[in-house]
Amino acid sequence: MGEAKCTRFADPCPDGCSGPQLGMPNRICADGSLGGPVCGPSSSGVCTWYVRSCPASSTTEAPVDTKPCPNGCSGPAPGMPNHVCPDGSMAGPVCGPSSNSGTCGWSIRNCPAPSTTTTVEPKTKTTTRTCKDDVDDTGSRCTCKEISGCAACIIATVDDVRTETCLTCASGRHTIGGRCPKLAECKGGALASGDACDCGSKHCHRCMVAATTDEAPQCLTCRNSRYFHEGACLDACPAGLAHVGKLASKFGRTCEAPHACVRGMVATEGHVRKGKKCKCHSSSCLDCDFAADAADISASCTRCTNKLFHQAGDCVEACPADLTHHGLKKTGRTCVAPFSCSAADLKAGVCQCHKRCKKMGCAWEAANAPKEHTCL
Repeated sequence: MGEAKCTRFADPCPDGCSGPQLGMPNRICADGSLGGPVCGPSSSGVCTWYVRSCPASSTTEAPVDTKPCPNGCSGPAPGMPNHVCPDGSMAGPVCGPSSNSGTCGWSIRNCPAPSTTTTVEPKTKTTTRTCKDDVDDTGSRCTCKEISGCAACIIATVDDVRTETCLTCASGRHTIGGRCPKLAECKGGALASGDACDCGSKHCHRCMVAATTDEAPQCLTCRNSRYFHEGACLDACPAGLAHVGKLASKFGRTCEAPHACVRGMVATEGHVRKGKKCKCHSSSCLDCDFAADAADISASCTRCTNKLFHQAGDCVEACPADLTHHGLKKTGRTCVAPFSCSAADLKAGVCQCHKRCKKMGCAWEAANAPKEHTCL
């Protein structure tokens, strides 16, 4: 069955157009054409409903009965613009009982007039008062209870929800960001509030200070190339401990038990910081071992980066003439005796070759240029 085609003045509308003219009378004009609500191409060419007048010279015949609304009263007219009113009802051309006869047919319905009922929002009860020394600005008793150690605060109540903002902390407390801690971090001579502070030693960069002078500052980080150990900044670490830190920095050096730093984590079993973050002594060293009893930072590098070659615990730009520059990546390059890397060793990750040597392996010769090797 072919697809329905919208023809001019179709009655009823074919499938695929807007549906039949339901419940409203059409008229046969004198020239035989259809007048009244019809389905056909509009002026824009879209198949839709519109009302067609008979030509001026024609006289209309008696109304032509049309089919009733489906299922009695079936809803809006297909293909004609409708819209939903604020109350949820449909306006525009609709199919339903007419206001005059009650007969089910097409009609134009307007939205109901807006309701005059006004929704009154419940009023919010808000109060704000300042509480100081357990008395508010009205003379009533109050307490700053949400922030420990707060002596004066603003209490705001919205309905039954109470919030407090601390203005001043009690004696023996710092006033920092609405909090009242007994101890606060002092870094570089200043608290987070901007107030000046003193760590008690020119070699201490970061410490915890009490609000009163009765308690000595607790140092956390040293500067001036001093080593932090048990709250103090030392010139050198006690025997049996390693000097840990970055050679290029005078800050953050510590005394710790000897350990290996691998991939940025302490890897030595039994170390108190096992699994915690660490850094090697040099930015060119990726993995390293911090040794004990040295007079200063003494670490042996075990894996280099930045395209440098590992040689006897150091990271060097060039290997000795009797060794080969082994390695292709930015990290993991080494100075080793000349050797051949078999296909099996290559697959096992023991050594490196260019991908063109993947099937046969490669040879690393002495005094070669970086990355230079030959396929076997």
